[in-house]
Amino acid sequence: MFEGYHLSTYIIMIAVVSFCGFLVENIWLAFTKGYIDNRNMNAPFLLGYGLLLVAFYLIFGTPKKMRLFGKACPVSRRLGQYALYFAAAFLVVSFCEVLLGSVVEWLCKVEVWNYTRLPLHITKYTSIPTSTGFAAIIFVAMNSVFTPLMNGLEGISASFAIPLSVVLLVILVGDFLVNAVRIYQTQSLYTLWRKDFNNSGILC
Repeated sequence: MFEGYHLSTYIIMIAVVSFCGFLVENIWLAFTKGYIDNRNMNAPFLLGYGLLLVAFYLIFGTPKKMRLFGKACPVSRRLGQYALYFAAAFLVVSFCEVLLGSVVEWLCKVEVWNYTRLPLHITKYTSIPTSTGFAAIIFVAMNSVFTPLMNGLEGISASFAIPLSVVLLVILVGDFLVNAVRIYQTQSLYTLWRKDFNNSGILC
């Protein structure tokens, strides 16, 4: 099931990608809205990104070694595999955004994001431009970075990797659950800090 990698390696990778997701969202906010914030978390991790990318790998593999649920890709030509992989990333991102946005709004009565101002939006939770952008990031990361990084993490000694993965897992899951409950109870987003570049101040 785990493709020759230890479970601790996957957990550490989930943490790495979750941190990168935190950075990506704040970079997007900085350029589009002029601020960055804690993204409803205490720790700088967005668990959904890590879970999505690792799950995507387990299901689809990488662009160079694409599979479908463990079976070899039915498309033999490399260009065809790349196109199919990109399409899969696009569809998965779109579905997950709509699902997550709808569930959060239904349960917590809050709107985490809204893409209606963007062209070619599909509901307010996803759009062709954003899904294309995320699919491109997934494709590049899985094609060039994922395997070398996983191999590097796999090289960490078990005596260090296992306790590190446990600590990271507790932080990731604990922070997610605590703040999910907080948002559900308050029916509002959680802003611990916010850096507004337009006003050059930090709001806490």
